[in-house]
Amino acid sequence: MSLVRQPSPERLLDGIARALREKILPELDSPYARAELGTALSLLAYLRDGWDSAAADLVEEIGELEGLLGDPASE
Repeated sequence: MSLVRQPSPERLLDGIARALREKILPELDSPYARAELGTALSLLAYLRDGWDSAAADLVEEIGELEGLLGDPASE
């Protein structure tokens, strides 16, 4: 049996950011384009840092909302 290994979301985001920094950034002459790429890199870093807790955060928020709404089955 052969297993295909998928990169983790964090590694995938790191690879995208690295490619943008190493391959795209040097090609940009416009200060505006460089600033926009910097913003995109910041967003990738934010997504990468929050990836691990995203699902747990959503489950917690759903639980809090369900608590606020109450149990419709008990009404």
